Amino acid sequence: MSGLKVKRLVWTIVFLGITLAAIIMEVVAGVWHPAGTIPWTEYIAKYVPWPVQLIAYVALAVWLPFHFWRHDHLKKTAYVRGLIAGQRRPAEDATYGHPDDPNRGDVHY
Repeated sequence: MSGLKVKRLVWTIVFLGITLAAIIMEVVAGVWHPAGTIPWTEYIAKYVPWPVQLIAYVALAVWLPFHFWRHDHLKKTAYVRGLIAGQRRPAEDATYGHPDDPNRGDVHY
């Protein structure tokens, strides 16, 4: 496994772990709120002015669908490129050489 793949794996585990912890903490705070836990909703309502909240909500509502659309589009583009590359005949692939090249590995009589 190359260094880049290890770094990406570590980043993914840490990032998803923190995300999962935040979600679990929010659920726990919401369910056991009277026990002294405070959910994000209460913190936001208490400390963030309403105009700033509104701007953040609108920005998130506009950005999020485009963000997911873009990544879905990139995934589909990569899939189609791989599909097209997999459907090419070996003679068209640069790694096999030109179809008329006598040194490309074919048996010539």
